[in-house]
Amino acid sequence: MGLEHFQSFAKQNTNKIVRNNKAVIYTRVSDIKQKENTSLESQKQLCEDFAKQNGYVVYAYFGGINESAKTDERKAYKEMLAYVKRKKITNIIVYSLDRYSRTGGLAIATVENLKKKGIKVLSIAQNVDSDTPTGTFMQGFHLLYSRYDNDVKSTNTIRGMRHRLLNGYFMGVAPLGYKNTRNESNKPIIVHSDQAPLVKKAFLWKANENLTNVEIVERLKKLGLKIYKQRISDMFRNPVYCGLLSHSLIEGKVVKGIHKPIVSKEVFLKVNGVNKQKSKHNVKNGNLPLKGFASC
Repeated sequence: MGLEHFQSFAKQNTNKIVRNNKAVIYTRVSDIKQKENTSLESQKQLCEDFAKQNGYVVYAYFGGINESAKTDERKAYKEMLAYVKRKKITNIIVYSLDRYSRTGGLAIATVENLKKKGIKVLSIAQNVDSDTPTGTFMQGFHLLYSRYDNDVKSTNTIRGMRHRLLNGYFMGVAPLGYKNTRNESNKPIIVHSDQAPLVKKAFLWKANENLTNVEIVERLKKLGLKIYKQRISDMFRNPVYCGLLSHSLIEGKVVKGIHKPIVSKEVFLKVNGVNKQKSKHNVKNGNLPLKGFASC
């Protein structure tokens, strides 16, 4: 008796993934100045060519902006994932896996979760078949390497920033009273802005007239400078104004800056209630036996 008589008893694979030719394209750059084959325009064109050559129908485009891939909490990225699940899209086309995500292990988990739902991430630069064990391994390797590459760049950037700080260069947006510019060597520095004289007045009022911050805020407002109470408190405690630098990257250190101070160190310390020199008394003076225990 032939097996064809038993065919009706054969089990069917209910977990079999059925994919369609529907696709979306996701593009991303970290820096809007990024050019060559990783620019947004080039990525989009390459992805469209790939889709056409392989018979995919592109239903939507996502990304198209400059944003970091250090986290998967990206607005365009989350919108894309929601869209492909809602519209039953089974293909996400990207130029490169590092355009898709740089979160390493988290990216691998996300890709695996999508794969279980029948959604594939198709990379042009790393054209691997993630339906095979080897392809899955290679895809995971590239995603992990993207995280590693990102971490190396971040470490080098922090090292460079720390080096610049230790050499006296201010990092970041210039504080009130200063403005960002570049020196003759094209290195970013800070110089006095038009508000510097008013900032100096605020320090001198605080040091010499013992005004409250609220009173100083009102005086500055009358002179055309609007500043909030909390901000002026932060300003008074920022040593940048007396020519010094402090930063979390050089934790526990204060270094001399190359920028021009707005107030002297003496004024800064006086504003913050720090006496440069404290008078010393001889508490063991026999002629004053109660010194240190009694006061007038």
